[in-house]
Amino acid sequence: MKKSSCLLSVCAILSASLIASSAQAKVTLRALTCYPSNAPQEVDYKLFLKMVNETGGGVVQIQPIGGPEVIPATESGTALSNGLFDVLFCPPSYYAGRFPEAWAFAAKLLPADEVRRRGGVEIYDKPLNEKMNAKFIAFADGAAGLTTFSSRKIALREDGLPDLTGHRLRTAITYTPLFKALGGTPITMPPGDVYTGLERGLIDGTGFNILGVDTLGWDKFLKYIVLPPMQKGSTIVSMNLKKYNSLSDEEKAALRDVAPKYEAALEKQIATLEREAADKYRKNGMTIVQLSPEAGQKFQSLWLEEYWKVVESTKGLTSDLGAIRKSFAGP
Repeated sequence: MKKSSCLLSVCAILSASLIASSAQAKVTLRALTCYPSNAPQEVDYKLFLKMVNETGGGVVQIQPIGGPEVIPATESGTALSNGLFDVLFCPPSYYAGRFPEAWAFAAKLLPADEVRRRGGVEIYDKPLNEKMNAKFIAFADGAAGLTTFSSRKIALREDGLPDLTGHRLRTAITYTPLFKALGGTPITMPPGDVYTGLERGLIDGTGFNILGVDTLGWDKFLKYIVLPPMQKGSTIVSMNLKKYNSLSDEEKAALRDVAPKYEAALEKQIATLEREAADKYRKNGMTIVQLSPEAGQKFQSLWLEEYWKVVESTKGLTSDLGAIRKSFAGP
């Protein structure tokens, strides 16, 4: 009964979205984000909607229907597969149970244009089609870096890498191996509990996007940040495959043409925002632990090597791991 009520609520929201959609567009797509409205990634999501709606030539329009308050993030992949909406803005790790390749594609160090040049989109699209009934549309992370923050002083080892010994760090699967390799103690905790965890001293720090830490209020506790980032983000825009296949060639072209432009605009925007965020944190008293170019390269290489062990042990993978690594992380 509870599930039926939820589905009715979703259907009501979707119907309302259709009624409100633009009558000028040949097709209106319904989009969901798995991020809450106060998340820094919402800026990226809105940019995608704006670029499609303004530069799609009036052929395609996208109508947002909400976020995790409509469909929980962990259920968003299944909902997309089932066609409850058309477009999803989300890191595939939320639906890795159905799409284990998500962990391999999260090993991303290269910008979108380079991944595209290396054939990464085609490599991504095949398992997404087969396992998720979904179509890859665009990279939506802007190559935003995932960074190490702590309330405790971060010293450097003799090899120039950060020494995280004694640091209790809220973690995610993508950077747990790195934290362990550098002596840290990874602690699993939902993002929504991080503020309380820092306030009560349950954790010393966290891995997180450099953007949004102040919005979430975590900067009140975090005093050190390691740069460069340890990895790049993995959010993508995907679309229900059946719906995509129903589009005309003109409508498909409108989405295809916007994607690389969106990726380039987002990467430029993110680069600027990251510089501004680092400057702001520094002015507010946070210490930037800047690794040397050589140490920074070692840092990212260590992250990749340690994380890749997790990827290789993942069950259910049917894709060529060597091709994924080369296309997404290099060299």
